[in-house]
Amino acid sequence: MRTSDIHLIRQILRVDRLARFLWATIPGWMPANILLVCIQGGLPLAGLYLLKQIVDATTRAIVVGGADSTWHVLLGWIGLAGIVALLTAVFTALSNVAEEAQSSRVADSVADTLHAQSAQLDLAYYDNPSYFDTLHRAQYEAPFRPHRMVKGLIAIGQNSVSLAGVALLLLSFNWKLGIVIALAAIPAALVRIRHANRLYAHEEKQAESERRTSYYHRILTESAAAQELRLFQFGSVFRALFMTLRDRLRKERLALVRWRVASDLAVHAGATLVSYGAMAFIAYQTFRQSITLGEMVMYFQAFQCSLSFLQAILNGMASLYEDNLFLTHYYQFLELKPVVSTPSDPRPVPAAGPQGIVFHDVAFTYPGMTTPALDGLNLSLPPRHVTALIGENGSGKTTLLKLLCRLYDPTAGRITFEGVDIREFDPLEWRRQISVLLQDFFRFNLSVKDSIALGQPGAEPDVERIRRSAQIAGIDPVIRIFPSQYDTILGREFQDGHELSGGEWQKIAISRALYRQARILVLDEPTSHLDAFSEARLFRELASEWKDRTVLLISHRFSTVRAAATIVVLDHGHVAESGSHDELMRRAGLYERLYRAQAGDIKAS
Repeated sequence: MRTSDIHLIRQILRVDRLARFLWATIPGWMPANILLVCIQGGLPLAGLYLLKQIVDATTRAIVVGGADSTWHVLLGWIGLAGIVALLTAVFTALSNVAEEAQSSRVADSVADTLHAQSAQLDLAYYDNPSYFDTLHRAQYEAPFRPHRMVKGLIAIGQNSVSLAGVALLLLSFNWKLGIVIALAAIPAALVRIRHANRLYAHEEKQAESERRTSYYHRILTESAAAQELRLFQFGSVFRALFMTLRDRLRKERLALVRWRVASDLAVHAGATLVSYGAMAFIAYQTFRQSITLGEMVMYFQAFQCSLSFLQAILNGMASLYEDNLFLTHYYQFLELKPVVSTPSDPRPVPAAGPQGIVFHDVAFTYPGMTTPALDGLNLSLPPRHVTALIGENGSGKTTLLKLLCRLYDPTAGRITFEGVDIREFDPLEWRRQISVLLQDFFRFNLSVKDSIALGQPGAEPDVERIRRSAQIAGIDPVIRIFPSQYDTILGREFQDGHELSGGEWQKIAISRALYRQARILVLDEPTSHLDAFSEARLFRELASEWKDRTVLLISHRFSTVRAAATIVVLDHGHVAESGSHDELMRRAGLYERLYRAQAGDIKAS
């Protein structure tokens, strides 16, 4: 046997990990499971014994002429057999209910754990394709694998109890039959181990291909690309990509299935020969009157049942191997640690003072890239001051925002708040000090109230503050037109939802950022979807809101940044120049060229 096969056997036999996982998830159900397994495992043995008694009683009745006493004995055995059959049905129904309840509980627990882990991992993981493979393997199977784990472990336990009882019965008749059963099982076990090995290698190799098919499917079916797909009519392109990849995956999977079917057929043929050979042996013992006719039926049924139980156990072991693979992927995902770490003894975030936020020779390179996004950047964000960032695409504006929020840590240099390196704070506590409007804000299909209240999660929504935030953002008049006003569901994802324009969605996102009432307010392209009148009105309203906050404006639009006290121009990851609008225009540097290019005074190069 190959080393890889030995490794697989060890994996298959790791029932302990699966049992620990289920115990941790559904501890209250485990004693009930053990009781049900023992009862259901023992009932088939009772059925075999009662079948023997019925056949022997019938034989005696025929031989002695069917006296009433013999008939009453026969009826008694038949009645007991009926009770066993009824008990089997009752406990099967109880087991099905318990299995469904446990499976749902395990599935919900697994989903919640995966959600928690996904939400707390850093953005750096999204720059690593291997992370997506790990995530795919863990999350793709989460909806159905827990049900199989519960069902499979219970089935293995039940069949093992039944097999143990039947095996003892056969050994009491002839020990050689036990050896025959074991020998008949070995080829089937080897086939399943080898198939599991091939299946594991296939799934490991095809994780990215499976993700690609899911990606093409989302492009063709979800709303994100729906407009462009129809306008440019590129649906056929992604259909072809999807089908080409699915054809390859299907052929490779079919090759595995063909090998498994051929191997199973050969194994089944051998098991059939063994089964009927055992039947001939048992019939011969009956012919020699070594056993009664009832014992012949019982032993033959026992042999057939033992093969059936063994087959079920082997199938369960194959499933158990796959379940252990799922747990391996599940635990691999859970073992991922945040790159942005929390110090063992974090310092409290100090009150706002005179220093504010300072970037000291900050450099940052994204994982897998060689060109730095920021390179030796020095910048001050004074408290109670509006600072604007401007620069061409790729100049480092969004990267600076991510570092400020500790979504990443600098690869060199440091960022301080009131003289303290922000890496000395708890990241969650630091982020609570910051309210952010992202350029690529998410459109939550929730009620207006709940969508805005996400700015301050974990607390009871403050209806008055929600309304005030919406009024400043300029979306309140639109909301009041809706029949349910602030209880109106946004978007078209759910029943009775109301879709908004791009500018209205941005105003909802602005409301959410303002609702947070954090000390630091970051607005990344806050007016990219707004018209000139809405933009002017927004900044008039914001003037009173940000007087007590440290404000960072990031924008391409000069009409937006002119509201700032200080404008900082970024160029290739460092500060090119800074000052007020008038100062920068007088310098006739990069800012002046960008301003005139946007204004149309000169032709943009």
